[in-house]
Amino acid sequence: MDRRIVLFIIGIVVSALSISIGQNMKSGSKEKTIYLINRSKYGYEYSQFAKGSSSAAVEYGINLQILAPDYEQDVSTQKLLLKEAAENKPLGIIIFPIDPLQIIDELRMVEDANTQLLIVSNNTGVSGTFDYLGPEHYEIGKAIAESINNDKIRINVYASKDLNLGSRSVLKGLEDSLGKEVKLKKYLNNSSESQVYVSSIKSHVEEEPFDIAIALDEYALEGLAASKELIPDTKIIGLNMSPNIVNYIDREVIEEVYITSPFSLGYLAVTSMIGKIENEEKVSTKFIKVNKENLFDKYIEKIIFTLD
Repeated sequence: MDRRIVLFIIGIVVSALSISIGQNMKSGSKEKTIYLINRSKYGYEYSQFAKGSSSAAVEYGINLQILAPDYEQDVSTQKLLLKEAAENKPLGIIIFPIDPLQIIDELRMVEDANTQLLIVSNNTGVSGTFDYLGPEHYEIGKAIAESINNDKIRINVYASKDLNLGSRSVLKGLEDSLGKEVKLKKYLNNSSESQVYVSSIKSHVEEEPFDIAIALDEYALEGLAASKELIPDTKIIGLNMSPNIVNYIDREVIEEVYITSPFSLGYLAVTSMIGKIENEEKVSTKFIKVNKENLFDKYIEKIIFTLD
């Protein structure tokens, strides 16, 4: 057979295979596409949320398309981006809304199109059957109470600054769920320096020994860890994470930590959406509890070792 004819035939076969592969890739990509409508392109919280979402998307083989307005007050642009995402008919849309009440019509449009929808926010009373994913702070407080709720336990709660809304919700969930025999004291320290806690803890132990110390932010948690020699038999529990805290958990200075970071919320948003699409739950809780036993689990590593 003439060499030119052979090359021509090979060329046709390669071309046909390329078209077929391209179509399959395009089809496969479309089948696994999820849109994320973020609140803004800029800002630490939103960039970390996007990073967490992207991490989960890579793990589960999802084509994640991220859209966002330039600034977090631009509701009009977020509406347009939501419409654009819906027109592309993805399997699911995750939105971190600037204001859910202002985009209620667009949210209903997505729901009416039978596209899975997940709103990342606290439920603000938007009517309908929308699914919400938020930093379940109140549930964290309940979970802490369930793990320590024994009679006559003495608990000291610490924070290094004025309590933010999330920390207040954790404290509320804790107080609502503790047994009546539990004795709880609250301490607010105006300093974020961990060494300041050493003298405070010393005076508190002398005043009345306590069984459990709970920190409502990472500064207080590092302070409690630095004071561990003064409270060797006291269980330390806290919120949020830092490289130092990872080390303290590994050394069993801190028993357990509940993470409420934007990265973890982004990761949970994507895994929750995949669960909705596949009708199975990918993550068992809406918050992340870290201790010595699971510190180096693959799933936990994806969350805590992305710390800046």
